[in-house]
Amino acid sequence: MIEILELREEYNNLWEDFLKNNEESKFYHSVRFKEVIEKTYKNCAGKYFFILNDKKVSAIFPFFFVKSKIFGNRLISLPFLDSGGFIGTYKKEDLTFLLEELKKIKDLDEIEIKLNTFMENYGKNGKILSSLNFVEKNNKNQIFLKIEGADAMWGNLSRITKKGIKKAEKSNLRIEEITNEEELKRFYSLYENNMKSFGSPQHSYQYFLNLFSVMKNNFRGLNCYKESKLISSLIVFFSKNYIHAAFNPSDGDYLVYQPNDLLHWETIKWAEKKGVKYFDIGQCDIDAQNDTRAGGILRFKKKWNGVIYEKKSFLYYINNNKKTGGNSKLKRFSFLWKKLPIFFTRVVGPKINSQLGV
Repeated sequence: MIEILELREEYNNLWEDFLKNNEESKFYHSVRFKEVIEKTYKNCAGKYFFILNDKKVSAIFPFFFVKSKIFGNRLISLPFLDSGGFIGTYKKEDLTFLLEELKKIKDLDEIEIKLNTFMENYGKNGKILSSLNFVEKNNKNQIFLKIEGADAMWGNLSRITKKGIKKAEKSNLRIEEITNEEELKRFYSLYENNMKSFGSPQHSYQYFLNLFSVMKNNFRGLNCYKESKLISSLIVFFSKNYIHAAFNPSDGDYLVYQPNDLLHWETIKWAEKKGVKYFDIGQCDIDAQNDTRAGGILRFKKKWNGVIYEKKSFLYYINNNKKTGGNSKLKRFSFLWKKLPIFFTRVVGPKINSQLGV
């Protein structure tokens, strides 16, 4: 008998067993990630669905119901990440049935499903969602780097990248792994200042603490110091085949020492030893202007010689109600956000971020 069910605690082990045996599974599919979000942000409720086939999970469909009076109430797969989507074996009829169930959720305005063209089932999902009246939206890009032997990867790096790594190594930079709250708090201070300078609301410290404690088997963080000064950090999440660069705050005054080159190279070597196959270096915009922050990010990520993939969102508006659009609204306040006092943004920032779900 085949059923589509919503995840309850009694099915957690079946869900996790499915992930262990699925090559496409990533850290964010885990029940632990669901726990982190719900534990941190009370306006976000996990709505995880799965197909139960002969007492085994054959496909999963993770969502969060993100409530917001500002940006509308949305079901997102998945919030606070570059991508989400579904994995496993399923048919168009299964997604049609699931969509009808999702539409019954009270006060829902929009459904958003984040995909990228790196995903093995992207073509299948895109066609099905388009046929179900989802609107496709281009949403920047992601770069994936195939992890091979460290020597082979070093040989494939550009001269500029090698030069940056060597300069960092000669600059007496020190790397400390984030294995305690003291290092985590130092990371957060740098991250919070970065986000304010970018004009973007930040996650709460509790969010990172929950990730650090609940997702400890999928979490790795590095802090890079110049003497006693923290100048850059890199937090990644990983599963058996994938590693994702999630947060990379830096002190702009110290970028001359190339700390991010060192952090990424150390992460690549570590990932190769663990047998990880792909490094998701993160989001970028291939249309970014050279003299902008986005242009700098693009140059840095491209120099690792990964493959650029498209990042897309598929949107379904309930009753054709297009009242959402958090990103466009946020841009209007970006300049103002930079000017606000830190004591205000520290309190308000996580609340706005939790409602954006981006």
